[in-house]
Parts: sequence; structure tokens; C-alpha cells
Amino acid sequence: MFWQSVEAKRKEQSAAFMCFDTHLCTADYRGLKIVTVGKIKYLNLACDYADVLVIALKLRAGQLDCNDWPKHVFDGNSLKKTGAVAIHLNHKDEIAKITTAVDERVRPWTIQRFFKWRSLNYQLPNGIEQIYQPIENEL
Repeated sequence: MFWQSVEAKRKEQSAAFMCFDTHLCTADYRGLKIVTVGKIKYLNLACDYADVLVIALKLRAGQLDCNDWPKHVFDGNSLKKTGAVAIHLNHKDEIAKITTAVDERVRPWTIQRFFKWRSLNYQLPNGIEQIYQPIENEL
């Protein structure tokens, strides 16, 4: 019921992006429903509607209880590892590719993402032992 009124309001205002509170925003881009959530109280409402759910919080296992899971969920845990996320659509307006700002290469500007505060050391991915050094043609 809530999301039906949202869609009606969006059509009435010709708005692609709308916020209902500073902690619940939604966008409809070429039929793809993107919802951002900043408070736990909105999680279940958002996850049953969204195709892509972006959550500013770090979720624990079992914290998200959806009847109809979003195709993609990005929370504080995953965004800490990947940085910004770009979603690319194909000609059928389906998600074709997702790229992230940070990949598995450890670079001087991404090293902080691999620091573990509990053990006070760096845990580099896939057995990498040193910081990535760019090769000549990457500069």
C-alpha cells in the first residue's frame, strides 16, 4: 500500500527520485527500483519493494527478513570493501554489469580498507603480500 502511494505521487510530481524521510529514499530509473535506507525500521518495508537496496548500515546475519528479496543489496559491510558502486543496464533495462571503485588490487589509496581493527594489522585479499605497484602503462 505504501509503495503504491509512492508511485502515484512520483507520477503526479514527475519525479524520478523522492525522499520520505531523511532515511528512506527511492528512485525509479528505467523501471529499476532503487531504495536507500538509513534506519533499521525501514529495512523490511524497503526490501520487499526494491530491485536494488542500498543500506547505510552494517547488517548482521538474519537482520534483513524479506518476503521478496531485492536483486542486489549493498550495505555498510559490502560498501566498505568495494567503495562506490556503478550499475550498468543493458538495452533491455536489465542490470548487465556492476563495477566497484575498489577491486582486489591493493593500492596506496585503498590500503585502509584492508586494516582490521581487532587484530591491528592488514589482512590483504587472496594472499597478496605487498601493496600493488603499478606497471608503466597504467600510469
